[in-house]
Amino acid sequence: MKHIKKAAAVIAAAVLCMGMSMSAFASSVTDPAIEKPVLDKDGNTLSIQYIYGGQATDKDGNKFTMHSTVVSEEVEEILKDGDKVREILTDAGYEVKEEQDVVVLGAGDYELVGEYDFASGDFEKYEVPEGGIDVEIQIGFEYQYEYDSIYGDPYQSGRNDEYMEGIQEGDTVYILHQTADGTWEVLEGTIAIKTHTNESGSEYYQTTSTYSYYYVTAHLDSLSPVAVIKVMSNGEVVTLTKDGEKLPIDLGELQKPNTGKEDTTTVTDKEEQNAEASDNGQTKEETIEGQKAQTEKTSAVKTTSTVKKSPKTGNF
Repeated sequence: MKHIKKAAAVIAAAVLCMGMSMSAFASSVTDPAIEKPVLDKDGNTLSIQYIYGGQATDKDGNKFTMHSTVVSEEVEEILKDGDKVREILTDAGYEVKEEQDVVVLGAGDYELVGEYDFASGDFEKYEVPEGGIDVEIQIGFEYQYEYDSIYGDPYQSGRNDEYMEGIQEGDTVYILHQTADGTWEVLEGTIAIKTHTNESGSEYYQTTSTYSYYYVTAHLDSLSPVAVIKVMSNGEVVTLTKDGEKLPIDLGELQKPNTGKEDTTTVTDKEEQNAEASDNGQTKEETIEGQKAQTEKTSAVKTTSTVKKSPKTGNF
């Protein structure tokens, strides 16, 4: 009986080791694990990631550390609700199309801190300087590990951050910032990706580790709950159109004042108009400017931007 128990223990240990090995290899890029979904079927972000502190610089070049804590439950519920996030964007003047996905990349409740004060058991706190701060906040991290040896097959593993899917250097993302009175403002941020590669080995083996850190850079005039979101369409990060933004004017397709009749003016007709203007002492440039001004006058759009007030979530 004693030998049977020992044999059973050995078998159980072997099975456990096999299970751990399979879990490790499941994260290999050659046999990737199934990625977790970011959004549910209704477009709601399933889980709000906690984004840690960052760095800040004021207009005089002074450096600060940004410390963050987890946002309140009230703020988290707002950010998980896809309709409410879309509403915040829309109220700020952005056009969000139905087929576009809005993904919350992470959130944190920020403040500027200095040295740790052991007497109070907390960091020194600073107010945001006049003129605001330029911030750099890390929102994601990925790595890849490659091992090649003369003794066996190459091995690869890594970590892919599903929230960073589709994000490229220079992409525009949006920062939802809840101000002290509980209202939300929307700011634009830019993605910066910093990559570091470490290599080591000998004549028998070679290892390569690549680390990619995803940051968002922006300008803030105050701190409190901050969330970073991206907008996706067909697997790519897209930039939203804001109310009042005009498309570039094509001088070859200038519109005439609306008279209720179809505009049948051809390119030749426009050339004749330019010739007539020249006879009247106008230069070609003056004629184009006059046509452009008339077009802008007939196609101008009045825009307003209002940010709705959300439930206040606490003191800031």
